[in-house]
Amino acid sequence: MRQKFDLDRDHLRTCLLYEFRLGEKAADAHRRLCQAFGEGAISEKTCFDRFARFKSGNYSVEDKPRSGRPSELDDEALLQLVEADPSMTTRDMAAGNPCSTHKMGREDKTAWKANYFLKLVQLLDEYPRCFVVGVDNVTSKQMQQIRSSLRSQAVILMGKNTMMRKAIRGHLENNPMLEKLLPHIKGNVGFVFTKEDLVEIRDLILDNKVKAPARAGAIAPCDVTVPAQNTGLGPEKTSFFQAFWVLGVPKALWAHPLLFTFKLTICSSAHFLIQNSVKLIKEGEKVGASEATLLNMLNISPFTYGLVVQQVYDSGTVFSPEILDITNDDLRAKFFDGVRNIAAVCLQIGYPTVASVPHSVIHGFKNLLAIAAMTDIVFKEAETVKEYLKIFKVNSLKI
Repeated sequence: MRQKFDLDRDHLRTCLLYEFRLGEKAADAHRRLCQAFGEGAISEKTCFDRFARFKSGNYSVEDKPRSGRPSELDDEALLQLVEADPSMTTRDMAAGNPCSTHKMGREDKTAWKANYFLKLVQLLDEYPRCFVVGVDNVTSKQMQQIRSSLRSQAVILMGKNTMMRKAIRGHLENNPMLEKLLPHIKGNVGFVFTKEDLVEIRDLILDNKVKAPARAGAIAPCDVTVPAQNTGLGPEKTSFFQAFWVLGVPKALWAHPLLFTFKLTICSSAHFLIQNSVKLIKEGEKVGASEATLLNMLNISPFTYGLVVQQVYDSGTVFSPEILDITNDDLRAKFFDGVRNIAAVCLQIGYPTVASVPHSVIHGFKNLLAIAAMTDIVFKEAETVKEYLKIFKVNSLKI
């Protein structure tokens, strides 16, 4: 059966060569061969490939000999190569482990993976700080602008979550603190490595945001309010507004008897007016088709998209980005508040501490002065107080 199939295939290719020499097109040759030998006898792609080969001057109908399919290095083997010899280039790795694939050669794929693992490991060793950022709804053009603005200050590295996890796990022996990053590598995320001040880099990242229109089905990252305005839309949009009010309004907003108050202006332009501003979409809700259409008609781009800082890594510590908003003054104020609270509690319960002892000494000294003033007990510090009391007593009698 195998030999018969080979003979039939060679015969079909010989027929293709005959059709080519007659000046026929590949599509016509494919149709005729299928009519003669049955549907599926030869694929249309094979016909086009053979015609392209014939046009290049190669009239052979035989297949090129294949050298076989070598094995591909897995990710663990690549990590071992990187750890064993960090100076090894990707070309050296590919040369030592030759491979190939159909579209992207396995040699290139192996080299690309090795290069990615090597780059991520080097960045983790070189930079003590990094951000875990979300990149949802960020376009390639916007990403290029962000890279340009952070140049010489930070390095952005994206990649598949599985590859990032494998690279970090393979490097845990050298830096076990990196394990804290693993739970946060989920979703569409990447890394921003830096040696600069975290607050400054965070601000640069957040400044690179662009406005975007509302799309149906998207999750609203913020509340959307339609302000009172002249829409500039004429009476031809009456049917849309009626359908929007009846069908497109979320159930949560039906409490408003008139969600929008539309009326025609008395002027000749006759445009729809929105008399009262209203919150159309709440944060976290899904944008409906009617809401998206209305916002686009009003030329309102309510959302802004950019890199979102999800976590911060600093020398083995992972924390939320809100911590970066705490200043030294805030820390100083909190510290003094704590010291005052400790001193007050210790004074009340009579427990001596560094914070309460000065106050306890002063309080005890005042008690001693009071006792000395009311008795004949005399000591150096009490003499001055007694003199003042005598003067005060004499003046009181004169009055």
